[in-house]
Amino acid sequence: MDTEVSALTFHLRTRREMSKVAARWEEAAVAVRLRDKAKSATLIFGNGDARDLDHAAELAEQSGVDGVMLGRAVFGNPWLFNREVKLSELSVAERLRVMLEHACVYEKLYGQSRRFVNMRKHFTSYVLGMPNASELRAKLTQADTAEQAYEAVKGSLADGFHDDCDFAAFRAEVVRSAPVHPNADNDYERIRRKAGELMAASASQDSHTVSPT
Repeated sequence: MDTEVSALTFHLRTRREMSKVAARWEEAAVAVRLRDKAKSATLIFGNGDARDLDHAAELAEQSGVDGVMLGRAVFGNPWLFNREVKLSELSVAERLRVMLEHACVYEKLYGQSRRFVNMRKHFTSYVLGMPNASELRAKLTQADTAEQAYEAVKGSLADGFHDDCDFAAFRAEVVRSAPVHPNADNDYERIRRKAGELMAASASQDSHTVSPT
């Protein structure tokens, strides 16, 4: 390569391992040492098991990486990057209201191009730790629309968002103000196809790899 890579992100587990094992942050430190030895300006980012911003800062300090990617930590916690908001201090009603906003924006963004079932993993994360989490989770995993999600949780809502709420008006306001890029759906499809091509190429390469004897 004639052009130096601007940044590299290391996902510190294999694809097969997924999230079943702890991320190997010691490997990120190895990558940093190799980068420094080569006197490269490439930024090194690490990904895996960062719980929040403070934990990410600890991992960066320990490994020497230039940045940390956060993935699962943001599920059910879109406030993650706001140090002034603590999830534990938010009311159940506020967390559920934002969950429903998320569902409405999902419908606006993807329409019929992606099944609503993809929202269910987010629902599970939003209700985690709530007093009636099991009951809510059981109801939400059956929802196929944002309105059905509302019907599943409306008994737990309060503070002006309750049983007689006009959900249609709520959804209309969320959709109207949501900052969704007009080409976002096309971008998603393009990225999905490219990811599929890369995975297929990787699988093909793996099948032709011969282990040394």
